[in-house]
Amino acid sequence: MGNDRLWAENILQKIGYANIAYTGNSWTSRCLEPYIKIKQQEMIERNLFRGTNIRKLIRIGDLRWKNYIHPKVTRYIEDKFPIQI
Repeated sequence: MGNDRLWAENILQKIGYANIAYTGNSWTSRCLEPYIKIKQQEMIERNLFRGTNIRKLIRIGDLRWKNYIHPKVTRYIEDKFPIQI
């Protein structure tokens, strides 16, 4: 449970102010609930959009990963973690 608290505090520190989080992930909900309001979000094509799949695509150099996340997140990832293809 301690790691959950640290994860939530780290995320909230990185994103700055937020009064609500949208998630379809029960673990994420549980971690963030003590800090901000949670709205459950039903995921469409969950297997495509889940982080595990996106990280796999990045790891193997498959540029389709960019189709599954917001363009601002794509830029953040590319700026923070330059990808060599």
